[in-house]
Amino acid sequence: MRIKELTISVLLAGLVGPGLLAGTAQAASATLYFSPASGDIKGQTVNITVYTNTGGDPVNAVEADFSYPDSKLQFQSVDGSTSAFSVDAEHIGGSGTIKIARGNTSPVTGTAVVAVVHFLMIGTGSATLSFQGSSAVVRSTDNKSILGASPSVTYTLSGTPAAPGSTSASNNGATPTDTSANGSTLNGGSGSENLTPNGVVGSIFSNALSIPSNTLKMAEIGGAVVLLLIVGLAIFKFWRRKQTESSYYAGQLPVAPTPAPQATPPLDQPSVGQAYPPENNDQNGAY
Repeated sequence: MRIKELTISVLLAGLVGPGLLAGTAQAASATLYFSPASGDIKGQTVNITVYTNTGGDPVNAVEADFSYPDSKLQFQSVDGSTSAFSVDAEHIGGSGTIKIARGNTSPVTGTAVVAVVHFLMIGTGSATLSFQGSSAVVRSTDNKSILGASPSVTYTLSGTPAAPGSTSASNNGATPTDTSANGSTLNGGSGSENLTPNGVVGSIFSNALSIPSNTLKMAEIGGAVVLLLIVGLAIFKFWRRKQTESSYYAGQLPVAPTPAPQATPPLDQPSVGQAYPPENNDQNGAY
């Protein structure tokens, strides 16, 4: 079994327990296996499900590394949507080798799906998939690998192969997508250098606590939008205050009084200084 140096902080090491650093294989009780277990596969789409049987022990991490004939199968993606292990620590495929490392925050017991691997058939004939010695099933109680012998599988591929380098099968036009827990690329996540049994647990917790770059990008965009709104509101308040002040000072300007209209005397009354006409009577006052 390949064991690489654990590159995880003391805090994370404390979270996963003191037994993490030991990394010694214990009594083998768990297995890894493929489904379908054998048979003929027709068509360009080849989907292989990787399972683990824990043998009754509780486990919280699995690494399934296996080989495949890249002259007949072209790696497409790893699908973790149905996996019993929700944390994606690593998934890499190509050049005849698949590496899958997954974990879970609570123990898994019994038979469980690890992941589904999508291939494109680019050649016909016999194709054998074999687990590698770097694979491991890590028991949660002591962080030891309990993986025993795991069977290889041989398929007979038939039908019209796809052209090498194709991205989808011509019989269904679908391109399998990776729906693993953290959405990392097919080149592996940030913990791709931490392998089992020590490294897989370390990389699982490291990936679980990391913040995806797209989340940080959205936070930056959201902050810029909020800043623009604040600046716009401040400008509006300043403009509103100036409008109010202009209206106030306009109301304080002196206004010339409007002269009162003069009354027009009646037609039968003389104006001021005008004498009445003499009465039409004689000097004696007789009519």
